[in-house]
Amino acid sequence: MSSTTNYTETQTSRQIRKHTKDKNEPRSLCLPSVLSLMASFLPRQLKMQVASTGRVMETVGLAISLATILVSLVIFSSFRSLRNNRTRIHWHLFVAMKIQLVIRLTLYIDQYIIRSLHSDDYTPRGIDNTPVLCESFYVLLEYARTAMFLWMFIEGLYLHNMVTITVFQDKPNYRVYYVLGWGLPVLMTAVWAVVTAIKYTDTECWWGYNLSPYFWILEGPRLTVIVTNLLFLLNILRVLITKLQATLSSETHQIK
Repeated sequence: MSSTTNYTETQTSRQIRKHTKDKNEPRSLCLPSVLSLMASFLPRQLKMQVASTGRVMETVGLAISLATILVSLVIFSSFRSLRNNRTRIHWHLFVAMKIQLVIRLTLYIDQYIIRSLHSDDYTPRGIDNTPVLCESFYVLLEYARTAMFLWMFIEGLYLHNMVTITVFQDKPNYRVYYVLGWGLPVLMTAVWAVVTAIKYTDTECWWGYNLSPYFWILEGPRLTVIVTNLLFLLNILRVLITKLQATLSSETHQIK
């Protein structure tokens, strides 16, 4: 039994193994199938080496990210001069990132240990081949990712209001932020998890769930956050440029 991560790049090695076994089976024309077809022209050993190298690079990157986030959280907690409204929102964003990174690294380390112990006669139990535990890890992972995106939205909203709307210059209502940043992801993830559990009854550990249309229950709001923050940024730049032009025009008039 293969012990590969459901959601992230671990699917590559699993798709490679599946494709090399079932080359003659008909496949729908989707991106993973096209990639598998292109990969079929490469030697199997090379495919596995590329997938393994990619996993190592990803794990190193995640470990470095986790270390820097931990350092940032320590800095925010140690210096009183950094404790303001903006860094308080930063802190919650970093906590959501830390949860996601810890879960992903836990999954990767578990997969590495299982692959090291795996043999033709013995398949050790790990997270990916343990029912309920595996799904629980991915539910928590998607919750952390959704919370991360919503705290990104809160940060963008706060900065936008601080620069463009004077009525929001007072202390922000953190209760609303907490509900939006930590509470709303619970509802969104619960809806997605229930739908996925119903639709993926015959799939091991919901494998390939990120390729299903039901994943848009989470990906849709995340994409909306990215687009909204981009609009916030463009409007902030517009306001700053307008204020800069007005300042330069006033100084030029005074010089004359």
